[in-house]
Formats: sequence, C-alpha cells, structure tokens
Amino acid sequence: MKPFSLFFSISLFYTVSVSAQDPERFRADIDLLSRTVLPPESADSLILFTGSSTFTLWKNVQDDFPGRLVFNTAFGGSQYSDLLYWYSTVIKPYKPGTIVIYEGDNDLAEGEFPDSVASEAVRLVNRLKSDFP
Repeated sequence: MKPFSLFFSISLFYTVSVSAQDPERFRADIDLLSRTVLPPESADSLILFTGSSTFTLWKNVQDDFPGRLVFNTAFGGSQYSDLLYWYSTVIKPYKPGTIVIYEGDNDLAEGEFPDSVASEAVRLVNRLKSDFP
C-alpha cells in the first residue's frame, strides 16, 4: 500500500463567542456529492480535496494536477464539526491515497476558539489515521 499523505490548513485569526450550526444545512450539497462514484481501482492514486469554500471555488483543480486523479468533496461554509459529521460520506468511501483539507476559518468566523478548532482538527486526523493506517 502506498504511504498515506495528509495536508490540512487551520487558520487562527481571532476569537469571538461560540455559535454552533446544524450540519444538516449541507444535506443538498452532500447528496449531490454522494452521487459521484469513482472506480475502486483508482483509490490509492486518488487525491481528495475536501473542506470549505476555498476548495469548492477551485474549479480547475483537475487542470492544476494533470495526469492525476483528483476529486473534490468540499462544501462551502463548512466547519470542522461539519466535516466530522459528513466524514463517512465525503472522505471514507473514496479511500484516497492523499487527502488535502482546508478547514478552520469558518469555525473561527462563527466564534469558535482556536483551541476548540485545533481539538476538532486533531479528532479528524485521529479518525483518518484509524481508517487509513
């Protein structure tokens, strides 16, 4: 098996009061993403991009990685809690060789404290390590 690669970004700009949001607000986006099926034999070579709108808005990601199998399961406005909630739909089924995550800025913008955001990032990384040893 190829080595598993993980990249993620967490932005720690500021803190304000915390306000949780319902992850089901992304149901339509997730349903649309879950309809895309990749060939199982390509999983080890797959580069999966996921997280928030920074990747949702990256419309030419496949052009930027010529000769590579790239798939984007980002959903705009998401937070780490949302990515953890939708993990079994937007990450796990694809069994990627590389995962690139951009998440954290929306968490802070919605009032989460940096230590809370970092804790959720660690939870995500631990889940990834467990599912993709």
